[in-house]
Amino acid sequence: MRAVPSYDGAGGAVVRLEGRLDAEGALDLEDILAQFLREGVRTATIDMSRVSYMSTPALQVLARGGHEFATVKGTLKVTAAGEAIQHQLDAADLTRSLVLGAEAPKPTVPRQSAGGLNSLRGTSEWRVAGKLVLLHGLYESAARNPGASLTCRVLGDPGWLERGTIEPQRASAVQVGEEAFGLGIGAIGHQFTDAAPRMGEFIATAGVVAYQPTEGGGVPDYLIGTTEQPASAVLGSGLVCEGGFETLSRFTKRPAGQPVPLSELARVCLDHASSATVGVVMLVEVAGLVGARLRRAPTDAARPADFSMPEVRDWFSITPERVHEGTVAVVAGVVSRQPDPLLAPLLRPVGISSDLVGHFHAAVFEFRPVPLRTVALRPLMTKYFSQQPLRAVMHLLHDDRGAVGAGESAFQRGICWVSPIKSLEGGA
Repeated sequence: MRAVPSYDGAGGAVVRLEGRLDAEGALDLEDILAQFLREGVRTATIDMSRVSYMSTPALQVLARGGHEFATVKGTLKVTAAGEAIQHQLDAADLTRSLVLGAEAPKPTVPRQSAGGLNSLRGTSEWRVAGKLVLLHGLYESAARNPGASLTCRVLGDPGWLERGTIEPQRASAVQVGEEAFGLGIGAIGHQFTDAAPRMGEFIATAGVVAYQPTEGGGVPDYLIGTTEQPASAVLGSGLVCEGGFETLSRFTKRPAGQPVPLSELARVCLDHASSATVGVVMLVEVAGLVGARLRRAPTDAARPADFSMPEVRDWFSITPERVHEGTVAVVAGVVSRQPDPLLAPLLRPVGISSDLVGHFHAAVFEFRPVPLRTVALRPLMTKYFSQQPLRAVMHLLHDDRGAVGAGESAFQRGICWVSPIKSLEGGA
C-alpha cells in the first residue's frame, strides 16, 4: 500500500491511499492517523479512490480512528470508496460515521442458522457423554448434532511439493461461508494472478479467512466475511470442508502433568467421532507450537522451490523449538487412520504414532482464556479475530529428529468441534 499524507493549511489533513489495504497497510494507516492527532489535526480525510482491497484489520483501524478523533471533538471521514470497499464499510456499520455524503444503510436482520457448524447451543444443553483419562489429558465429550458429517473438497494441487511450484490452472477460487472451514496454501483474493505473489499458510473457520503473506513484511492478514459478502480466497493447494459438527470434545492437562500433545488430542477426536477420518476445529490455550511457514510463494514456474539443503532455508521457516507459549490458537485440520487416496497426498504422520496422519494449520492470537462451556463457533471466531491481535498463521508439524528435534505442538486446555468426513470431492 502507498499512503500520501498532506495538510490543507487550515488545521486539516488528507491521506491518499493506493493499492491493497491489508494488515500491514493498516498498521501504516494507524501510524499516520496517530501522527495527525499528535500534531493537533482535528479534521482528517482518507481518500480511498485508489484502494483495490481492504481486509478486516483496516476496518478495525478506521473504527478506532473515528472514535479517537471524536474523543477530541474532531472528525475522521472517508471519501471516494469504490463499490466493494463501500460494501465493507456498510457491513461494518461505519458508513454513517465515516463516509462523506453517504446515507446510512438500512439495518438488516441477522440470519438465524438452522444448523451446521454454528448452530447455537446453550451451556445448559451440554451433556457429558463420557470421560477418558489418557497419558497427558483429561477429556469430556458431548453429542452436538448426532448424525452430522462433513463433505470435503480437495482443491488445487496436493502434489506441488514434489515439483516445487503451484500451477495456475490447478488453483481454485473459493468462498468460505460460515458453515465451512479450510486450510492449505493460499491467499485472500479472487484470482490467481492477484493472489499468487502472496500465497502462504492459510486457514479458514466459520466464515473468517486468514493467511501468512509471503511478500512485504509478512504481517498475517485476515477477513471476516458476512452472509451477504462471504470471504473469498484462492487456494493453490488444500481443502475446504462443509457440513455439521457431530461431537464436542473439551480437555485440560492433568494436574501437575505435562501439556497435551497434538497427536494425543487427534487420537481422542477420532475415538469420540468413531470414524476413520474426521475434520476438527479447535480453540486451544497453547503450551508450545511446532511448525513451519513459507518464506516465498511457490507460484513461479520459472523458479520452482528447492527443498534440498541448504536452499530449503530460503523457502521454509521451521521452528527449532516450541514457540508461542502462553498464547491462544485456532487450529483447523483433518486426521485419519485410513485416508482416502484423494485425501492422502495432503496428510503427514501426526506425532510419533505411525498409524495416524493429518494436516493442521493454526492461527495464533495473544492470550485470552478459552471459554470451555461456550460451543457456538462463529461468535467465538469473530470475537477472537476482532479483539485479539493475530500473531501468525502456521502449518503444524512433527519434528521427528529425536533428542535434537522440537517434537510436536502441545496445549494446556481447549475445546474441539469434531465430525466424520463422509464425502470427498476433487477439483473446484
